[in-house]
Amino acid sequence: MHEFKPLLQELEQISEDLEREEKWDKCCYVSHNLYSSYVYAERRNLWNHQSIKISEKRVVLRMARCTYQTKNFPALSQNCRVVLEQLCEYDCVEALMLWAISLRETKKYDVALKKAERALECCKSEPDRQIIVKFIEDIHRNIKQGKPEDDPSEWLEGTNAGKDAEERQKAEEARSRYVKKAKRHRPKRREKSPDKENAAHQSLEALTREITNSLDSIFPGTELLYKRTRSSSNTPISETKYQRSNTSGEDDKNTLDFSASSSGRSTPIKAGKKRRKQRSRNRSGNSTCSLGNTGTRPGIMLPRQRSISLNIESQDQVHWSESEEDISSSSNSIYSNIDDQTVQEHGWDQREMNGIEVSYFEKSRLFFSEQNDVSDEETITMAKMLQEGLKLDEEFLRKFNRRSQMPPFYEEELSEQELKRRRKEQPDRYKECYLLIESSHVAYCTPVDQKENIRKIEISGRSKAGQALSDDRVWVEILDKGDPTAQDAKVFGKMVKVIKRNRRENVQHPVYACTIDDMESHLMKPICKTLPKIHVLNQTILKKCPKLKKYRVEIHQYNPVSQELEFKEWINVPPEKRHSFVFLVVYMGWTRHHVYPRGAVIKVLPCAEDLNSGIKLLDIQFEVPGLYLSQTVKRVESVMSRYPDAEPAEALRVGRKVLISLRTFTIDPPGSQDLDDALSVEKMGDGFKVGVHIADVTTFVQKGDPIDTEAQQRATTFYSGVRSPHHMIPEPFSQNLCSLLPGKCRLCISLSFNMTKDGNMVGKPIIEKTVIRSSRRFTYAEVQGIINKTSTESDQGIREDIDILFRLATVMRKRRLGNSMYALSMELDDETDEDGMSETIEAHYLVEEFMVLANKTVAEILIKKFPNLVPLRCQNPPPDGELQSWLKRQGEIIDLLLCLQDRHISNYKMPSIEATHGHTSQILIAVQEKIFQALRSISSSKASKYMRTDELHPLQCLARQEWLQIQEHADYRCSGVLKNKTTEGKHFSLEMYPYTHFTSPIRRYADQIVHRLLHCLMDGKTAAYTQKEVEELCVRINTVAQRAKAYQKNCKSLAIAEKLKQKPSMLFCIVSNVTDRNVNFCTPALRFVHRNFRELPFNLLDISSKPILKQDTQTRRDFVTVEWRKRLYDFSGFSSTARRQISRIDPNQHVVCIPYKDWVRALHSALKKNADGILEAFRNITPGLYRLPTSNETAEDVSTETNDSTIIQPHSRFSTTFSYGQVIKVQMMATAQKGILAPCIQLYDMTRNVKCCLQHVEDPIKCLHYYSTKPTLEIYQNVQEYLNRWLPLVLMEAATTAMRSEGGYTINNLPVKFSGMKGQFRLQTAFCFERNIEISGRGAYGLAEETDEVGENENQEESTSTSQDWLCIRHTEPGKQDSLTPNSIWVAHGQIIKVYKRKEREEISVHFQIHPLSAIPKDMKVEKCTVELLIKSDVDRRTEIYLKSLDRANDLAKKIAINREIPNLDKDHQLLAKRIIDKEELNVGNLPKNNKKQLEAITKALRSRFSLIQGPPGTGKSYTGIKLLYLFNKINKLWEKEGNPRKQVLFCGPSNKSVDQIARWMINRLEEHCPNIVRMYGRSIEAVDFPIPGKTFLSKRSMRDSKAADDLTDISLHHLIRKKRKPYAEDINAFDKRFKLPDYIPDHKEVQKYVHLLRVATIEELKKHDVILCTTAVASNAKLLEGTDIYQIMIDEAAMCPEPQCLVPIIATKAEQVVLIGDHKQLQPIIMCKEAAELGLEKSLFERYALSKSRDSNNVQYTLLEIQYRMHPRLCDFPSMEFYDNKLTTGPSDLWREGKWKEGFNGQPDHWIPNPLKMWPQNKCTHENFTHVFCHIEGQEEVLTVTTEEGNEHSRSNIEEVKQTVKVFSHMVNFEMVDSAKINVISQYNAQCHELRTALSLQGFINFNVNTVVASQGGEWDYVIFSMVRSLPEYMIERNPTLGWCKQNLGFITDHHQINVALTRARKGIVIIGNRNLLQCDKVWKRLINLYDQRGCVKTAEEFPPKIARRNRRRTDIEWR
Repeated sequence: MHEFKPLLQELEQISEDLEREEKWDKCCYVSHNLYSSYVYAERRNLWNHQSIKISEKRVVLRMARCTYQTKNFPALSQNCRVVLEQLCEYDCVEALMLWAISLRETKKYDVALKKAERALECCKSEPDRQIIVKFIEDIHRNIKQGKPEDDPSEWLEGTNAGKDAEERQKAEEARSRYVKKAKRHRPKRREKSPDKENAAHQSLEALTREITNSLDSIFPGTELLYKRTRSSSNTPISETKYQRSNTSGEDDKNTLDFSASSSGRSTPIKAGKKRRKQRSRNRSGNSTCSLGNTGTRPGIMLPRQRSISLNIESQDQVHWSESEEDISSSSNSIYSNIDDQTVQEHGWDQREMNGIEVSYFEKSRLFFSEQNDVSDEETITMAKMLQEGLKLDEEFLRKFNRRSQMPPFYEEELSEQELKRRRKEQPDRYKECYLLIESSHVAYCTPVDQKENIRKIEISGRSKAGQALSDDRVWVEILDKGDPTAQDAKVFGKMVKVIKRNRRENVQHPVYACTIDDMESHLMKPICKTLPKIHVLNQTILKKCPKLKKYRVEIHQYNPVSQELEFKEWINVPPEKRHSFVFLVVYMGWTRHHVYPRGAVIKVLPCAEDLNSGIKLLDIQFEVPGLYLSQTVKRVESVMSRYPDAEPAEALRVGRKVLISLRTFTIDPPGSQDLDDALSVEKMGDGFKVGVHIADVTTFVQKGDPIDTEAQQRATTFYSGVRSPHHMIPEPFSQNLCSLLPGKCRLCISLSFNMTKDGNMVGKPIIEKTVIRSSRRFTYAEVQGIINKTSTESDQGIREDIDILFRLATVMRKRRLGNSMYALSMELDDETDEDGMSETIEAHYLVEEFMVLANKTVAEILIKKFPNLVPLRCQNPPPDGELQSWLKRQGEIIDLLLCLQDRHISNYKMPSIEATHGHTSQILIAVQEKIFQALRSISSSKASKYMRTDELHPLQCLARQEWLQIQEHADYRCSGVLKNKTTEGKHFSLEMYPYTHFTSPIRRYADQIVHRLLHCLMDGKTAAYTQKEVEELCVRINTVAQRAKAYQKNCKSLAIAEKLKQKPSMLFCIVSNVTDRNVNFCTPALRFVHRNFRELPFNLLDISSKPILKQDTQTRRDFVTVEWRKRLYDFSGFSSTARRQISRIDPNQHVVCIPYKDWVRALHSALKKNADGILEAFRNITPGLYRLPTSNETAEDVSTETNDSTIIQPHSRFSTTFSYGQVIKVQMMATAQKGILAPCIQLYDMTRNVKCCLQHVEDPIKCLHYYSTKPTLEIYQNVQEYLNRWLPLVLMEAATTAMRSEGGYTINNLPVKFSGMKGQFRLQTAFCFERNIEISGRGAYGLAEETDEVGENENQEESTSTSQDWLCIRHTEPGKQDSLTPNSIWVAHGQIIKVYKRKEREEISVHFQIHPLSAIPKDMKVEKCTVELLIKSDVDRRTEIYLKSLDRANDLAKKIAINREIPNLDKDHQLLAKRIIDKEELNVGNLPKNNKKQLEAITKALRSRFSLIQGPPGTGKSYTGIKLLYLFNKINKLWEKEGNPRKQVLFCGPSNKSVDQIARWMINRLEEHCPNIVRMYGRSIEAVDFPIPGKTFLSKRSMRDSKAADDLTDISLHHLIRKKRKPYAEDINAFDKRFKLPDYIPDHKEVQKYVHLLRVATIEELKKHDVILCTTAVASNAKLLEGTDIYQIMIDEAAMCPEPQCLVPIIATKAEQVVLIGDHKQLQPIIMCKEAAELGLEKSLFERYALSKSRDSNNVQYTLLEIQYRMHPRLCDFPSMEFYDNKLTTGPSDLWREGKWKEGFNGQPDHWIPNPLKMWPQNKCTHENFTHVFCHIEGQEEVLTVTTEEGNEHSRSNIEEVKQTVKVFSHMVNFEMVDSAKINVISQYNAQCHELRTALSLQGFINFNVNTVVASQGGEWDYVIFSMVRSLPEYMIERNPTLGWCKQNLGFITDHHQINVALTRARKGIVIIGNRNLLQCDKVWKRLINLYDQRGCVKTAEEFPPKIARRNRRRTDIEWR
């Protein structure tokens, strides 16, 4: 070892010299060997681990700088990754910036930006920070401009990385001269290097060999190390990869590859192998580093030393690391490279990138061609996997499908015989159904027999759904039919047998596209919902990094030879990217013992954050066919070879009518190639002969040939609507040979119709085989131009033909549709797309009418010849019940629907405008204001268009939407299966029978069936199909057609999302439904978007009270009223709105109301395209003239500003209503959902002043901060590591709680100046004071004043010991004046970075930084914006500030934080403690004597610097704490007497309630021994008693539990400073008196003086007291710290404090003795951020040390108190057994005994008289009373939908349990004579507590206790009634519940900490009221109920409480209702 170090030091020196001399390649070589040596030393533990790490980091950074110079960016990225992930805490600024530079050079700007931002976070040097900021700004410009900037040379100053400009220029010149040689299998030998170079290399070789030999002598076998890092051949150094290659492009003869395998070894591979093998290796995911092909980019890739995937393909590739470090989202950008790799591997992808479209047939042909490279196999691997699945070895599968030791989760399916027997006995109980999985625990079944009175059966619970898959045909057993009278009555059942599997029936191991589960990364959810979830393999992750199992996913690769799966790597899944990943998962098997099937992830799909990748994912999701089969390709090539000119041969024309001279033309969308229909018209006397010519595809595609077979499977062409279609038949046919291209002879089947001028048919239509040659290919826009007489078409004949056809089509359409022909439909791009449907409606219906006519005619012909073989297109009418309901709901609106005019929608209803004549309807028609303005000011064509578009008008839009929703799906049915053809075979919407599809044989297989039948008919042959064949084909076609329709809809939704991603859009939306949870809306622009994304949830609107749902008495529709309480200011300080107590905002301010009769008049004019008539109808109507009832007594806006300066309003209370048909403004954006972009709401725009940003409320961490994935540790290396782990969690929690803060406010019209990604705004000091505006926790006069330094450099940030607030900044962007859409709003989020006061200007300057996920428009400089301040809570702010200062804390605080050995207490204090203990002064006042454990705890605490006291319930931990307080104070007094400075004791706890309780006990129990104590409250509570003008803005919600104790006034600090004879009392009281005067006008200078006076008085008063009591949040208050000198700190209920909040008082006070008192088995800290909680924030400092294995060795004193005195022994039994390992015993006490002492003759207690309550059950043998009862009751839950004063969102109540609780309470008070104050009614839900308080008050009770379990912590009562709330019917309860099911259906009940608290509050007895069946799903509750049951203590609601004689009943006249 001693010989080894000098050698490494010599290598270090050589490496440094080489870098200095700019010999980058040689430096890389030496450094690489040096790194390998260090790794070896580390593995053998040769010396200090930390020093090795430092050396490794230094060496790899040197390599990174060298590779930067040589522009080997993959190597550079890899080296930086090693530094960041293995050698530091991802905080090396140099590595981050080098990586960022390399990423920028490779134009991966998004990832480069993330690296640079991380570098900025880690950088402490201000000059470097400025350079990084400049680099980030350059990156933003790159993203916008798409071009790179110059290198940030400033950043590289001081390193060797900036000294190679000349070398770089030479390299560039060399590359430009380089000409790639032809492909060679053997590279030529390179010329030898000069002798000088050889000599240098040989010396290095010698040194390396010397190191190797030294290692061999010390540790045999070390040569293996170098086999991984050096050439295995004897090639001289001059011929290895480390030498810069010459510019000739010649390769080294003995070029080698290091191909890193997953095991970490590198295998040398000789050069000269075929390139396709190299590509194949690269595709497999293994890293390959070519030694000879480095060109001018020398550089070394580090081998996988620590199982880390070092892929040189790209810095963004999937990687995995054994270390459990932070998962940066930037390290998981795996998607872009998948596409890049595909492009590299497939030639056609490159062509498509160059704008050359390659058809799927061409791709298929290339794949199957003999010349195809092996690498092209990747093209269809995924498609084949998805279609055919994988073949897996049975022996391999047995390892994973072994039977579990647990009992089977699923019951066996019923046998055929058993099922038959049961169905015979109970035929109505068993239904044959189709099953559809909705979620993991819910499925729905639809009866096969549609005539069933049951339409849907819900299966609740995973076990009840069995192992059935979606679309399976199953037998279902009905469990409960629900309430038949209820409107939404549900029927529940369970699956008992699978009849037939319909999805992937013949695929044993299918592959599914899945998204990751929200909770667990080993669970995958198939997007198709075929399966509930799949449990994927994750053993490697569990073994190597269990703490990160939620954030990592294992990837396996398939070995087709062994048919096994092999672990490949894992990828990181950061929380913010969780919805962006899609995985391919292979199904491995599913046994009855496992909840979910087993599977394995085999591929990660590209992140669908753009249109192309999104379409690819949708292709997978909807199983869209890709490449054609090889047989199909061969058949197509064979057929096409016969027709070299792509025209039919003469032989095929025989027997056909040749119509080549006939003028025919096609009309299709632009760009269409599959032209399958053409039209012609000829004049025939007084009439016309119209020809409809359809491509004769079936002449070329024979039934049963490979093309036909594949077309059957495809069934239809899949159109995305945004990209090229996936054709049913290959493109050479569909776009060439069969397509009716102009100028090409084509075979057709033609229909000829003789018609009169008025469109009447003359004679029978003629059908015949023809040959045509199309004259023209028209687009719809071109035809529309001819119709409108605006076309420049020169061919007069064509113009006349189109004109004739248009006139005929118009007549036919009018006859068929009546006035509904005038209805228009709003398309997505109608305003800009000239081919939009509404712009070309007449061209469209020209084609449509003749196609409909042709389809109907063919159906009529075929049904006569083949009555049982025709695939008819059918549609059933809407269900009669739904139709009648719709007619009733819509009423008079139906007659205004243009889309249904003159249509027979029912037997007695045909909507018609004519039917409105004489109506006296008072209905007001709401029209969007912008549309109304347009109707009165634009051309007739636009006016008519808007009037005729139902979707633009709220009520008509909703009526139309509901009409479409009740329509049955049209499908294909074989005519032979129809019992009544005229009814069952009718098409309802078309009102036709028979009807089929004939006109699109290129894209629909049903049309090909019809064509073949026509051929048989014309040729006189028998039918080509049997009835069975047609039936099966119809089923197949229907299934695929439904999938194709859903695919197209999702593609269009994706296209919308892609546009919204580029630029969010504000839309006028129409409310379609309201509940107390949300508002559903619709709009034409979002017609293809799923309903879930068109939902405005109230929980994201920050409302102040529960939404009130009511029903309108006139319309009988629901409406909901929602209320807000907000602070809304205006920079002008002026309000244009009148002040009201509660303002009602006009919900209809976006519409103009028009009387019904006027609308009808305008509609008549619109049908005639009479613009003047429309204007006349609306001439006398102005906005606001007519108002809807909901607009009465409302305001248009609201503001907290007031025009009266004497009035300061704390906030604005306002409300609005949401109702059916209301128009709202919503801004949409896009985000990833299930791996694909989807639209979502960004902003709700209520008024000019009120706008709610949903984006940051829904995901505050992503918008304001970032997600960390670093879990907390037990022991930390140093303070910095501690902060790296904890600060991100604190900020994640702060961001989450900021959304609930009521201190936030909004300032409108605020001028904001932007500069890059930063900005600033200024506010007047007086403005801020008057409005109580605080910025980052400081008021207007509490800010630091601007210094000269700050004034000169406004970009300077404040010190790290600050905590700044976040911002949401909004700016309304200018829009087009004539646009129908409202102006969009730019939304960004950021954080304040600096705030200071400009004294001379009396203003505040606020500087902020925009969040990286937000972007500032390029032209934005100074704009008027809306700024919403998102305020951190005081607790979070102080926690952050003091945690940042941990490195400046005293030694004790640091040691406690990082869990290192605690130093002993100083000798002086140890002696004082010994004196106290020896004098036996441990018993004092009216406190019980100490037991052994209590004495031990006190002794340890007095003698040590850091101690823990765990006190289970009733063990006297609070009394122990009080004694410690007394003794600490006594020690401080002795200390002071000895001439030392005075010291004080700080006692704090997590809640005011717990601290108040200790204060009371100290006063009452210590009596005259009580120290001089003072109770200090927070400023918000002090302000309740003494409000400060303009500063106390608190709502009922925030003050729910916040109030100073009335009985502690004498020791409350804010009262003490106001008492007589206090030095500042007179002045303070004078201010208080003046402030209360009714005419007092606030003066900010006076208030400032008052606040300063309070501060001085508080500090002076604190100095006078020995013991200070406060909460942990107040413990870091600046006034407390200034006025005290704390030596001892005691934290009570420490297990309820998050670790940072517990640590803050220790850091802030610099205490030298710390005692933590608590019980981690009771309540845990309450954490709002779920992700932070899971990473360790919910684990308290107390729990960390209580469970620490190193506690004793680190001198931490711990004591468990084991004797409890509170609870009855029988009550103690279960908690002791369940939570304390039976260590908890019961001591003697009168507290838990029921009865009283009888006085003797001397007045002293003589003997105890037992008096148990009569309601308690009794042991029949021992006659012992059991003072606990479980009362079983089945109630129904109700859920709060938002956070209100009644409770938080999702809080629940149960009225049946409320009734039973009141019944038990009344019994105990009225019959058992229990004092009501001694009963505590508890529940875990605030909503239930609210209902209980209401019910008890109505019953006449006044003095009662109702608390939550959390609020009950620390309290005790004689009796407790515990209401459980959660309930489910027995048939919905899982027999074997999963963890997810329990969380969903049990909620808080599964929190065992809360259970412990609830069960230990009672002294004498407890009554638990709940649903026994549900509670037993939890293991703890099951054990408790079983124990109670054994004791006979489980009763029903009827049995308990028992009936007792009423002799002692107290009178109560009020009955609860």
